[in-house]
Amino acid sequence: MFLGPALVIIIGGLAINAQGVSAIVLTTFGFVWGIFSYISLRGSDIALTRKRVLINAGFPVLRSYEIPLNEIIAVDYYQPTLGSMLNFGKIIIVRNKQGKCIIRFVLRQRNS
Repeated sequence: MFLGPALVIIIGGLAINAQGVSAIVLTTFGFVWGIFSYISLRGSDIALTRKRVLINAGFPVLRSYEIPLNEIIAVDYYQPTLGSMLNFGKIIIVRNKQGKCIIRFVLRQRNS
């Protein structure tokens, strides 16, 4: 999620001396993209009730999923090594008829 913006920022930063304004625009685009990615990750939410799983993910376009528990075949959780250090990962929910749903999250605990 942050690899793309980081690479754009690095490439733009390295090209500032040679390209000038174009490289500054590229670096600014990388920072804006990174900010949107961060807000998207922090604004994502998942809730589990007795009958369904409720998921809200994304920014600026919010995607909402309401999946009944009887439609879920499998749930997989993926967290790479860097994800375990920086506390992010993704959840893959496999459904009966509609394929799978992949949600990227910053993992945090709420005290409720």
